Amino acid sequence: ARGVDHGSQQWQHLHALPIPRWAIYAAKSIIAMILISGGTLVLWGETIITGLLLRALKPGLAFELPVPAWELLQPMLLAFLIAWCIIAVHLFVALRWQSFTFAIGFGIATAVINFMVIQSDKWNKFFPWSWPGYAIVKEGADFRPFALALGLAGVVVVGSIGMWVVSRREVV
Repeated sequence: ARGVDHGSQQWQHLHALPIPRWAIYAAKSIIAMILISGGTLVLWGETIITGLLLRALKPGLAFELPVPAWELLQPMLLAFLIAWCIIAVHLFVALRWQSFTFAIGFGIATAVINFMVIQSDKWNKFFPWSWPGYAIVKEGADFRPFALALGLAGVVVVGSIGMWVVSRREVV
């Protein structure tokens, strides 16, 4: 199966426009980050709403007011920033290979691998898909700054490679 970007000659059309090819990749990266940040904010809002509903339905759960909105948002934002490297990798895979099946398979494979790797104290620091978990668990507080640095450095490295590959690629 061919994805939307790769089907019906869309890349040929985009690359015929009078803008640098790397700018197309950069724009897609920015849009991906905006969409995922929006999803993060929706999750935050839904968490607050769910807590308020639970407070109303089950008063004994000790959900007190005021809602600790900032304390709920902080780990979500940190996980989002750490995940920038992962977002960049998935964007690169999706734009580099024409097969939608390959991109989905890659995502599923990394998720399955992460289920195993995240449980290992020895190996989870080496697998980028495990890094956002450190934004949440208390045991990983010492690795958080390093995970954040790796996530932000990873998006720069992978994004730069992606822009370079797309700018040099012949579109057929």
